[in-house]
Amino acid sequence: MKKLNVMKIACTAIVFAAAVGSALADAKEVSLAEASAKLAEVIDKPAQITELMKTINPSNQVEFLSKLNAAIAEVSASAEEKTALFIDANRAAFRGAASEVLPDMIAESFATIPVESLTAFNEVVGESVINRSADPSKSYSDATFADIASKLMDKIVERNASSDNASVRDAFAAMALVRASNGSPADLASTLADKIPDAKAAELAKSEWIPDGLGQGERAKNYDGILGYADAGSAPSGDVVVRLTAPMTGDMMFASLNGSLGDFSSTAENFGDISKGRIGDDAHLNRVPREFSPYSKASKENRRGETPPSEPQQDTPSEPHYYDGQEG
Repeated sequence: MKKLNVMKIACTAIVFAAAVGSALADAKEVSLAEASAKLAEVIDKPAQITELMKTINPSNQVEFLSKLNAAIAEVSASAEEKTALFIDANRAAFRGAASEVLPDMIAESFATIPVESLTAFNEVVGESVINRSADPSKSYSDATFADIASKLMDKIVERNASSDNASVRDAFAAMALVRASNGSPADLASTLADKIPDAKAAELAKSEWIPDGLGQGERAKNYDGILGYADAGSAPSGDVVVRLTAPMTGDMMFASLNGSLGDFSSTAENFGDISKGRIGDDAHLNRVPREFSPYSKASKENRRGETPPSEPQQDTPSEPHYYDGQEG
């Protein structure tokens, strides 16, 4: 009888493995052209962006993200709605990307998202996507964090060199990394700003743009100086953008950056299991991205200006505290 049960279990396992293998085979790789043809279909659907990104060869994922951001830039919507689209779409793309291209994906975002929208995007990246404390199961020394942040900044600066307002984009990336550091090491802002090739912009980033963006000291958080330097439009309302985007929790991708940019596996400080393969395969990344409202001006489904049905108010879960530039 025991042998019969063991055989049944073995047969069940074989059948299950075959089913999984069949399902994986069905998710066939698509070409960049095939993926690009689906942009209009998925542009406001983060969950579908993630799944589509998983079917794209890693060598084409960064270019697909570039095309995605170019498509969002053409959407007719308010500044806040468009910024929310950029945030949700880029985070969704990160989740479906191969871990080895995540640094290049982040660099592509800073190079292709409009400067005005980077005001909100840099906050999301720093407070959620790559925050050092987002995953309590992993910890990083200041030296380790600064090393990885420095390597990521180098990639971003290199990519931004061929974009408009390169120095401003570099400064927004530095802001995001300082946010992700939660305030330590204290000299990180200066270290990252020194990587900005233009000396004048680097000094402005250290003395004005980063402190203003973080609201440090007695300063009220604002982006007036950096947007003025870029001759850009006004920053979208941060409060409205937050209401339009998904909760800023659950990304926890810094371990993947460590896997791509760091080389500390033999040191006494161990980061636990570095996520492999697709970013979205990490067991911690369990938030289903919010689908963009079909009643939004940015939704292609809203062709006749329908009025959305009334919905009951839902309690918003409290968010963890992240560094906002204030000490103590």
